[in-house]
Amino acid sequence: MKALISANIANLDSFLLTMPYSIEGDYVCHTRWPNKYWQAGFSATAELTPHQLGKKVWLSIDNIKTEQFTRSHLTLMNLKLDTMLTASLSPRVALETDFTRWAFACGLGFNYEIDANVIKTLAENVNNTLLSLKIGQDIAVTAILHKTADTMGLHQMTTLPAFRAQGLAKEMMQHLIAYAKQSGAHFFSLQASQAGLPLYEKLGFEAEIPLYMYRKKD
Repeated sequence: MKALISANIANLDSFLLTMPYSIEGDYVCHTRWPNKYWQAGFSATAELTPHQLGKKVWLSIDNIKTEQFTRSHLTLMNLKLDTMLTASLSPRVALETDFTRWAFACGLGFNYEIDANVIKTLAENVNNTLLSLKIGQDIAVTAILHKTADTMGLHQMTTLPAFRAQGLAKEMMQHLIAYAKQSGAHFFSLQASQAGLPLYEKLGFEAEIPLYMYRKKD
């Protein structure tokens, strides 16, 4: 189990490094969206001040006791792909090349603004696959897959508000799992919000440990 957690963390770290970043001491820091701040392995061995963090989001698997930050969390989840027998590709899911449109759609799903130039940069990385599930001409669900070794990681998956409660997230997940298996991956990793947990658990994902997100208090 520890190996799967390590693979999940390594995939997330690798994915975040496909976007513009700089090094600040012991930390890696995005220079623009998605504005993440983290150490290799997502530990918290070096002290970080609210001033250093600014408006960025500090990612760590360590439960830090502090009154200087607000805290929320995602749940690391993993799936052994050899246990999935029924996943199939969806004809409504395709590679996305309109980065501005995709960024706008994904931003609507998450309710925050996404930098289309960053999406273009990460899409040029051979380990990233940018996907959309479309209803007619409209993007309904977005997702990015990132491959590291034998692990396929899922990032930026969201269903746009107008298309929720229609089973489209499940359709997208079935497609992504089938795609991952066809690519030769053995494991599928993601970091789930509370809202996404029920779907992922139904698909066979196992919850591992929290990934905490610390923000400077206003």
